[in-house]
Amino acid sequence: MIPLLFIALAQIPKPANLPGTSIALDILRPHFNSGATSLLSVAAFASGRLAVGPAYLFVELPFFNVDPSPPSVAGPTSTIGNPYAGIEFGDRRLGGHTRLSATAGVRFPLLTKTDEARTIGSYVDVSRFEAFRANTLSIQSALRFRAQNNDGFFVAASGGPTIWMPSRSSDKTELVLHHEVSVGHQGSAAWFAAGYTGLSILTETAAAVGELTFGELYLSIGGARGSVRPVLHVMLPLDEEYSAFIGSVVGFGVAIGL
Repeated sequence: MIPLLFIALAQIPKPANLPGTSIALDILRPHFNSGATSLLSVAAFASGRLAVGPAYLFVELPFFNVDPSPPSVAGPTSTIGNPYAGIEFGDRRLGGHTRLSATAGVRFPLLTKTDEARTIGSYVDVSRFEAFRANTLSIQSALRFRAQNNDGFFVAASGGPTIWMPSRSSDKTELVLHHEVSVGHQGSAAWFAAGYTGLSILTETAAAVGELTFGELYLSIGGARGSVRPVLHVMLPLDEEYSAFIGSVVGFGVAIGL
């Protein structure tokens, strides 16, 4: 069985190339350009995936910690981000190794504090930007297309709208578009993928949309065999404003089939 798309949008964790019921943990370590931090400054995403007939139910809980180095008087800042619940369905075979699937879900506005030490977690992984966006209910959706040849080389594209609904009346509702393209290889023992993932805020003026589009390049390599499947990530921001916060991100993840 060919695994589902393992590099996806905000609602799917990057190690989720494991078919069926599984749990996963992704830990991402950013290099902050705005100041030195210890190795304990990480974003972590714990998730679970449950097969229900032809669909998959998915939940994710994000966590972020900033620990200045040398230590500050305020000490480290830790926060639990906005949890996600959604469904993945479709995975329709269009012919050969070509597949189409869809996802839909909601991130709930658990994070209410707006200080930078917490909200900067949004920039650790653009594909999960809503995980640390304060006071925002996010309704997310995406379509995914993937084509693979007989040698295991593939190309994938995914994208879809997300609605940011503020929990405070002083803020306005925003429509954003997540988008991603990737190429890679799926082998019997391992896989790799390289690509671009980005986000565009569409409810701004036409002139401002370009300025409010930002993204990152990434490379991921992971195991494709067994019930325990590790994965490594490297991410590089492209946008000038984005890179003012974060220079690069390295990460490790693991998915465990149940």
